[in-house]
Amino acid sequence: ANVAAGVVAQAGDVAIANDLTAGSATASNDITAGSANITAATAAGNAVAIAGNAVFGGTVEGTAAAVTVGGTSSLGDNVTAGTNIGLTGNVTLTNDATLAAGTAIALGGDVDGDHDLTLTSATGTDVAGTVGATVNNLNVNTGALVAGAIDIDGALTTDAAVTTDTGAVDVAGAIASTAGDVTAKTGVAAASANVAAGVVAQAGDVAIAN
Repeated sequence: ANVAAGVVAQAGDVAIANDLTAGSATASNDITAGSANITAATAAGNAVAIAGNAVFGGTVEGTAAAVTVGGTSSLGDNVTAGTNIGLTGNVTLTNDATLAAGTAIALGGDVDGDHDLTLTSATGTDVAGTVGATVNNLNVNTGALVAGAIDIDGALTTDAAVTTDTGAVDVAGAIASTAGDVTAKTGVAAASANVAAGVVAQAGDVAIAN
């Protein structure tokens, strides 16, 4: 579908078989887009807003506005927003994904899935739950990351500060930071670490294998 105005479902689910380009995309319930790409046009205020659960197999772009999901999110590709990205429930990665926001990223639950996650935001990312434990590599390109805990199978690479406010930073691979401390509320564990700033455990041990 390619519509100049908006696509709105006030009741019922939205299922997209092919790509959707619209002024805005709003669903009061769930939205499922297999491998389809969803794009809200470039005019300011044109958002992608889903009140229920979202299954995104393709890319999602709120080109000049926000991308928000009120329930759980399944991500199979990249999500880009001109302003903020807000995913209220747990997030499951079904493929490698990049979340890129013009302002902030807020994830209200846990993030899991056997894939890589890249976070890019102008003002930072907040994850209420845990990033892990089956997430592979976590890349923080811009904007500081604050998470409940980090427990990943791969490496943590960051260009900004990374902080956990309730749990540990547990990385099966390496920690690499070009700027900013990696600070854990409890302990820090990694196979190796190469950081421009510091590695801090506010309580608990710092265990670096190499």
